[in-house]
Amino acid sequence: MSTTDDKPHGTVKQRALWWAIEFARWVAKDADLRAHIPNDSRVFVMPSDDPELCQYNLELADARGEPYVLIHVEQAEDGLTITPKLPERTHHYAST
Repeated sequence: MSTTDDKPHGTVKQRALWWAIEFARWVAKDADLRAHIPNDSRVFVMPSDDPELCQYNLELADARGEPYVLIHVEQAEDGLTITPKLPERTHHYAST
């Protein structure tokens, strides 16, 4: 996938933006990764070394009430491991 020596810094919102930009780079280059992301879903990056950001993104994802994919990112010595996961819970929408 991608390797980077940079790590996001700043507030949780700044780190979320950094990861969103990084993810956009990955998905632009990797057709297999794109294939795992449904067109109508929101994407939230869940870096293993930033539990505060993971909690923030999970709360945001649940609050939006829209389909989403969690992108789990594990740091490794030789780069990053990226695993897209659909949430285990299902959202039900009431028709009005």
